Amino acid sequence: MTDVDRLVDIIFEKEQPESVDFEIAFTALVATATLTSLNSTVRHSLIITLCALALLVLTLVRRMGVIGKHTDEEAVLNWTVRPIEMLSIICVLQISNTVLSTVGDWATRINIVSLSLIVAVLFIVVLQEFVFGDYRIWGSAFFTKGLAVQNGNEEVDSRLHSLILTVLAKFYFEFAYLILQEPGVIPERDIEKWNTLREFVEEMDEGEQTRPSATRTLFGSGIILVVGYGTVSWILSFTGLPVVGGFLLLVMIMAVRHLIGFWYLAYGSQTLSRFLQGNTHHLATMGIYGGVSYWLFFYAP
Repeated sequence: MTDVDRLVDIIFEKEQPESVDFEIAFTALVATATLTSLNSTVRHSLIITLCALALLVLTLVRRMGVIGKHTDEEAVLNWTVRPIEMLSIICVLQISNTVLSTVGDWATRINIVSLSLIVAVLFIVVLQEFVFGDYRIWGSAFFTKGLAVQNGNEEVDSRLHSLILTVLAKFYFEFAYLILQEPGVIPERDIEKWNTLREFVEEMDEGEQTRPSATRTLFGSGIILVVGYGTVSWILSFTGLPVVGGFLLLVMIMAVRHLIGFWYLAYGSQTLSRFLQGNTHHLATMGIYGGVSYWLFFYAP
């Protein structure tokens, strides 16, 4: 069995420092588009300009951290992950607002912007799979996470905690199976990493009575999403953010963050352990991202 913690990283096989070169090209594109979209009438234009420049600076720092002979590479890559995410989301929102403003001011409302970006991310995901054929292998991340949760469950004493981890591991495995079971997702080559995933799918196929239903899995994930993000959007509503608009904003941020995270994982220096967060940390991070995004682009005092 391939090392559980490194399976996804091995699947995407990246070499340092070449992997950071992708990040440099990507952030240069995003920052250039952001700075081009700015003008004097844009609210918080100075802050957004600084965010675009900071995105470039942090990417350069990551490159220096990777090639530096006396630098703690892991430390540099770890502490820059969340700032890179936040700055990228701000830049994407600025670009989207500028594009949508050509339709009319009504198109820059929080609900319209959020829904537009959610649809755009879905379109890009389909295009990614059609052109490069590597998006659905993302199912290996859910498989890896399920194994990690399952292994962690062996060290838990509390029955309630153990039950929660068991349900969570099953959820991850079902999601992984739904993605990886489709023909052509796992390459046919006889290599350990692909064999590990094929063995997992075969084991799930044999368990016919417990074979996951796509409807049930998606419904369950939808409930988790509504409860978690609904709670965060309700908390943010005390700052003036509408609950429905806040919920859509959080879903949009999750979608954009996921897509950027996938690109960094597949082509950049990201690893699965840096990308994933525990549920509490994830909701806290989304609350911060949502609050900052709302204040910069949608808050009208």
